[in-house]
Amino acid sequence: MASPKRNKQQILLDRIIISGLYMRGWPQGKIAEHLSSRESDFAPRIQYSEDMIKRDLKVIRDGWLESSLRNFGEMRAEQLAKLDTQEAEAWREWQRSCEDYKKKIMGTSAQGKIDKTETGTQTGDPRYLNAILSIIERRCRLLGLDLPHKVAPTTPDGAKAYQPNNIKSLSGAELEQRIKELQEKLK
Repeated sequence: MASPKRNKQQILLDRIIISGLYMRGWPQGKIAEHLSSRESDFAPRIQYSEDMIKRDLKVIRDGWLESSLRNFGEMRAEQLAKLDTQEAEAWREWQRSCEDYKKKIMGTSAQGKIDKTETGTQTGDPRYLNAILSIIERRCRLLGLDLPHKVAPTTPDGAKAYQPNNIKSLSGAELEQRIKELQEKLK
């Protein structure tokens, strides 16, 4: 007699259990044994095999990968929206810092009451342009629009360019000395 088949609901429940056990380091064979030994009032006992667990784990891993890719895209979109908001605010403040100003001065002095208005022009606050540039640079990095940075290998102290040793050019005695030096470093 053929063993009973799992319905969709049971497959989903099994995959939740399988992923939890797998994340705790259970091997596939032990997961199959555990699921096979379960008692259920709602479903007939099913004999699980390692192949069933393997297929379920493939579906689970594919789901994890899809979820991580989607979540990465969503997170990137959220960060881009935040950058857009910050850039729009920085541009508004830049425009405001370029407008003519009015300054009302009221008070008293030895000569009497003071009530005057000063006006003037402004050239704009460069801090807003720096903020805008920083936002644009961040957006370019997030979207991968920048060219990769080239890094030249150097010695560990950074003082000079790295020159790999050419082992073929060493004599037997020099090679033995180099091996001894390296062995001493390992101690």
